[in-house]
Amino acid sequence: MPVPEGIVVPITLAHIRLIGYATRVVRYVNYAAFTFMLYDMLLTLADEVKYIWRARWTVIKVVFLINRYVTPIILIGNLYTISGFAKDLSDK
Repeated sequence: MPVPEGIVVPITLAHIRLIGYATRVVRYVNYAAFTFMLYDMLLTLADEVKYIWRARWTVIKVVFLINRYVTPIILIGNLYTISGFAKDLSDK
C-alpha cells in the first residue's frame, strides 16, 4: 500500500534487518552468477578457440568477443563495489 505524500514512515529495526538481508542476498546472487559465468567460459574455451578465434573477422565475431570478455570485467567491477572492499567510492 503506497504511503500518501507528506507522511513520514519511521524506520524500525525490522526494516534495517530486512535491508541487510536483501544486501546479502544480492551479494550471494552476484557471486553465484560470476562463478557460473567463469565455469561456462572454461567449459566452452576449446570450442571458442576452434570456432571463433580461428574464424575470419566479422561483425558477429566482434559482438561475441565483446560480450564474452567485457561482461566479466563489468561484473568484476560490480562485485568489487558490492563486496564491501570499495570504501572510497563516494562523490564527496
